[in-house]
Amino acid sequence: MLRDMVAGDYSMVIAKMVADAAKEGDELASNVFSRATEYIGIGIANLIGIFNPDLIVIGGGVSLAGDIFFNNIRSVVQKNLMHPAAREVEILPVAFGANAAIMGSFSLILNKVLNFELSEMS
Repeated sequence: MLRDMVAGDYSMVIAKMVADAAKEGDELASNVFSRATEYIGIGIANLIGIFNPDLIVIGGGVSLAGDIFFNNIRSVVQKNLMHPAAREVEILPVAFGANAAIMGSFSLILNKVLNFELSEMS
């Protein structure tokens, strides 16, 4: 399936294509996707162990794959957490999808304007 998506040019493969093919049941894509989410999950488990956050928010192209991505990540994180209290950490997609960075930047600017911080910077 991946080969068909990129007309044989594997240098054109992007994470979203792998996720889409995995959702459709492509065996190669499923294996690649599973391995990638395993590494991401291990990294997140390590970050939770170090920083002990209440929430992890993930964005970007592959996160738009939805449940297949987040279920794999959550499963790997749960297997790799060392501290039992860390098992309460929520892992969620960004609220604004592909526009998350734009909305975050806008909110920082809006916060400064509403708090009159821009006049202090002049």
